[in-house]
Amino acid sequence: RYTNGVAKRSSGILIVNGLPGNQGSPVDTLSDEKIRSMDKAMDTANQQMAMYKAAMDKKKEEIANLNKTEDETVKMLGEKLARKGRLQEINEAENSITQRLAELDDLENQLLSQ
Repeated sequence: RYTNGVAKRSSGILIVNGLPGNQGSPVDTLSDEKIRSMDKAMDTANQQMAMYKAAMDKKKEEIANLNKTEDETVKMLGEKLARKGRLQEINEAENSITQRLAELDDLENQLLSQ
């Protein structure tokens, strides 16, 4: 059975390109020019990886800044909600006092009318 030009016999001997063992296609001897070309490609790949890493670091920094801003916003909203809650308590107390004053006025009027 073949898969992408590589097959295994039932005996476990590896077959490459239809030939058993290492009798497959001969390995090209690498010329100096080919080695220099590969080195240059490797340098280019390393430069691209460095640029990619720098871009990723910048993105991480941007995300950290956004998270910091979000935390500050949440804190500010929490403080604003707390102030709003205190204002509501003050308004309720004021309404209660106003209502009590009205009751006292009514009582005073009743006493005066007697």
